[in-house]
Amino acid sequence: MGSPSAIADSPIAARAVPARALAGVACTSLASLLLELSLTRLFSVVLFYHFAFMAISIALLGLGAGGLGAFLYFRRDPARPALPAAAAACALSGAAAIAALFGILHADISLTVSWGNFLALTAIFLLAAAPFAGNGFAVAAVLAAHPRRVHRLYGADLGGAAAACLAFVPLMDRCGGPSAILVAAALACLAAAAFDRRWRRRGLVLAALAVLLALGDMQGRWFDIRYAKGARQRDIVYHRWNSLSRIQVQATPRGGRMILIDSDAATAIVPFSAQQARRDPALAAAYTSVSADAAYAARPGTTALIIGAGGGADVMRAVLGGAPRVTAVDINPIIIRDLMLGRYRAYSHDLYGRPPVRAVVAEGRNYLRHSRRRYGVVQATMVDTWAATAAGAMALSEANLYTVQAFQEYLQHLTPRGLLSITRWEFRRPREALRVVALGIAALRRGYGVRDARPCIAVLADGRLDRRGVTVTTLIGRQPLTSGDLARLRRFAADHRHLRWLALPGAPRDNAFSRLLASRNPARFAAAYPFDLTPPTDNRPFFFYTLKTAAVLRDLFSPRPFRAMDFKVNLALFILLSLLGISLAAVAVFLLLPLRWAGVRLPRGAPLDLAYFLALGLGYILIEVAFVQQFVLFLGNPVYALTVVIFVMLAASGLGALWGRRHYACGGMRWVVTGIEAAVGLYLWQLSGWLGAWVGLPLAGRILITAGLLAPLAFLQGLPFPAGIRWLAGGGPEVVAWAWAVNAAASVLGSVLAMLIAIHWGMSWALAAGGGAYLAAGLLTFRFAGRHAALARAEAGPATASAPA
Repeated sequence: MGSPSAIADSPIAARAVPARALAGVACTSLASLLLELSLTRLFSVVLFYHFAFMAISIALLGLGAGGLGAFLYFRRDPARPALPAAAAACALSGAAAIAALFGILHADISLTVSWGNFLALTAIFLLAAAPFAGNGFAVAAVLAAHPRRVHRLYGADLGGAAAACLAFVPLMDRCGGPSAILVAAALACLAAAAFDRRWRRRGLVLAALAVLLALGDMQGRWFDIRYAKGARQRDIVYHRWNSLSRIQVQATPRGGRMILIDSDAATAIVPFSAQQARRDPALAAAYTSVSADAAYAARPGTTALIIGAGGGADVMRAVLGGAPRVTAVDINPIIIRDLMLGRYRAYSHDLYGRPPVRAVVAEGRNYLRHSRRRYGVVQATMVDTWAATAAGAMALSEANLYTVQAFQEYLQHLTPRGLLSITRWEFRRPREALRVVALGIAALRRGYGVRDARPCIAVLADGRLDRRGVTVTTLIGRQPLTSGDLARLRRFAADHRHLRWLALPGAPRDNAFSRLLASRNPARFAAAYPFDLTPPTDNRPFFFYTLKTAAVLRDLFSPRPFRAMDFKVNLALFILLSLLGISLAAVAVFLLLPLRWAGVRLPRGAPLDLAYFLALGLGYILIEVAFVQQFVLFLGNPVYALTVVIFVMLAASGLGALWGRRHYACGGMRWVVTGIEAAVGLYLWQLSGWLGAWVGLPLAGRILITAGLLAPLAFLQGLPFPAGIRWLAGGGPEVVAWAWAVNAAASVLGSVLAMLIAIHWGMSWALAAGGGAYLAAGLLTFRFAGRHAALARAEAGPATASAPA
């Protein structure tokens, strides 16, 4: 695939790279990643948080399809000019991004399995992939036209993507999701202006128009969501985007105010004072889960930490329970600062602004890790946002508040007689609150050596368990509940006749909760149980996925599919499996079949050559997804994990690509792969320990440590791809474009594969799989040894004349 003479005589062998090409590639990459991140937020709101993950597959597939387009563009004439075609593709990409935005904003798709919804999703999939295909064509065409300068181009590509990580958070916080997509469209048009002088005026005009639209639409003033989760948006009195979610306030029929997170998860703003609630207890009962009051019945007058404070129901519960100090923690600054301490301060009777309440904007676990206080009650009631941060999209729906390590941290921050109170949904066939009990058992065993957790755990339900679900509160103490505690709890339940004990020390019951608590081998109990009760860990933090994969597959082929699922939650596992199938089909349709229809035959040995780029694509995305998840807790915020981890990896990889322009020998690449393998092995062995030791540092220190840990590996990861492109240079630009397409297709499959591995075995296995992919790439470098030697001899000879791009 490319003889020495072909390399020397190639019409593209020595083309210089114009500065405008570097600027265009960087701008195109910036637009692509910014659009991808913005789509994860938009899909989370308009569709469901499961579909946010689809944005990643759409982006990677579109980029791969664009690479195929570049392959076909150069097939008949390898000397065709690349920059004018790249400029036209970027201009079309900007227009397609705006069209995709309006299509998604008006998409009416409900959470039902029907052909209508399937066709609508397919239309959105294709519409959203179009701008990525245009950008992918532009980058692949320029790379194919300048394979000998690929290190500079690849560095510009990664540098632009790194800049997108820095731009995403301020854009979302200030402008909102639709405006961020309009900015991405403007950047694509700027890339068109950079690539070709003939497009300069038109590109600048189109970019200016897109920027004006973005400025006019700040926070959805002009173009806002019409439908979300299949329902028309009505009675919305406030809305605002940030990088975490889209917050709305909806007027209820009775005049109340409900905070909606990504148009789904709801938390009511408490509209009364503590004095009013004491005079009329029915007020508090209407806004709270009664079973969640049990912690204050057992421990009256104790200090409280509320995780996920929201509209204030738990905070009011703690105040009414006589807490002398209440710390209310919520990760979203819009809820705390803009709503509870701003717009609705008077409406909520200044609940968050007056003693004994102290409101804090922070992620719950991160706040605890930096706090030296001990609390009588640590409470989390129905804390789930149903929202996908951009990082959460990459990790599908990780729930770091519900892991064994999280429960150990909660218990460590309790006073000796303190209680952890967790309220979740439960159903006739228990699985969610039952998994909380499994978490409590595991945390007590690992942290405190408690072999029999029955005296330490009580479970109280707000009524009989049924198919629709009721709220259930689990109380967990480091020490056994005392006789006084039990007496107070019994009186509390007697005063509220609808409450039902599912587990109470000294009073065993014939249900799954008591059987789990009584089991001497909880792991064996979980293995035999029809739902997944395995205690989630920080390495495998998927609390909400209670269906076992075998059950999902079995349900798909049942006479009434999907009826057995907790639909909102466990449907995501089906969606992930479906995305894997859709990705495979899309790769075949958009990358393989067009080659067959065009009668393209790759040279002998090409499939194994392209397998090198397949392995690189798999390896990079597997490692990236694993690191984003692992650094969420260390950096204290999923958005920090997204911006810092991906920025560091892309920037360091870009530097590696630039450094490697003269270091691309096959033997050297094998040493590079050896270094990658050593780094991955070291991280698997020591990373969690290092992060645990340094988690108490200030944020700036943790960011520097993150950069120091990830940059060396990412630097090495930036070397193999441009080296491989150099080795393929003699095959012509169409083969280089094909390598780009294969690499992007591998990233599509790798992003889905990473989550399948993580859900079943954990993030460390995804990281190990990424290392395995790089090992395969290292073995494939032996195929390129002869071509590298020929390329070195050709470069040592007389330089060929430069050809204009």
